[in-house]
Amino acid sequence: MESKVVITALESALIECDVDISGHRDDSNYVSNLKYNLETVLLENFPTSCLNLTSKYSYKLFIDCIVISHALYPLGLMSLACYLALKTSRLPLLISEVNDADIEEQPTFSDDWDEARNLAEMQDFHPPISIVAGLIGSNILFDPSAEEVQVLENGLLLTWYNGKVISPVSNVNLATNSKNTNFKGLSPHLITKSISMAQKYCGDIVKALDSVIDLETNAPDTIF
Repeated sequence: MESKVVITALESALIECDVDISGHRDDSNYVSNLKYNLETVLLENFPTSCLNLTSKYSYKLFIDCIVISHALYPLGLMSLACYLALKTSRLPLLISEVNDADIEEQPTFSDDWDEARNLAEMQDFHPPISIVAGLIGSNILFDPSAEEVQVLENGLLLTWYNGKVISPVSNVNLATNSKNTNFKGLSPHLITKSISMAQKYCGDIVKALDSVIDLETNAPDTIF
């Protein structure tokens, strides 16, 4: 993940995602849908106010997801990777004037990296995560494998944020280059059951991710 100082008024969004899937064209529907779903969840549920620097300037985040190989629909794992990246990212400390509405001044930052602020600490939050559920008969499969998605009757994308499943809950074809003709309508019962499963397990997923962050942050010479 990278950050850049931008003029807030000139940007339509302060988060931009790019997705590269090995074996797929960047302009394919498969990659475009993954990028759209990943970016939309973040844009709609991220406290972008914490990226504001001054009256005129803000940080803009660029999140690049590169999937070299995958045995399942990759959105879920991409979302977990984004969670870890956002929770551990640090941004330089602004030391120049915050109120620059009446003056022409470029933001100036401390060159001491020890003073950099952790993004998650700037505004207490847990980034949203996306959960992929495959439906077949009365069965619900979280993160179905590449083989399983070829026979699914439908798929669901769920979003977990601030301790609960939030809207929208959307259906999706999880298969790639599939001629599957088994797709059926969504049963309200299965939608409710899927949401209940996400409510039951997503809290533990977030706790596990936070435990990884705490472990790596307190250990020397780690990626964080």
